[in-house]
Amino acid sequence: MHTQGQITIIVSALVIQELAIVLQRKFPQLLAYFLTFLEEFPFEIVKNPIPKNLENFSAELPFNDAVIFTAACNSEATIFITGNSKDFDVIKGEGLMPILPPKLALEIIQKGQTK
Repeated sequence: MHTQGQITIIVSALVIQELAIVLQRKFPQLLAYFLTFLEEFPFEIVKNPIPKNLENFSAELPFNDAVIFTAACNSEATIFITGNSKDFDVIKGEGLMPILPPKLALEIIQKGQTK
């Protein structure tokens, strides 16, 4: 869907950094594949917000989660997809974009219900 231009995938720079660290530590043989993937897969990487701009979520979320979610909000994403959606329960229902696990997000996207 992304490669056909039906959706745009937006990823926080912190997510990329964290993934690279985990791969280097736990699966170093996969790091080269990951770097190739980043070069060849066309998605948008958004900058990490500066700490003073985290005030909306920093009291409710762990620091890294606040950074990632603030970056998503700043990018005007319509769905926040995370494997840790329960970590964000404290901010759900505050007039924000839906926070969904990947499987549910994919079902919604496939049905065209992203707006």
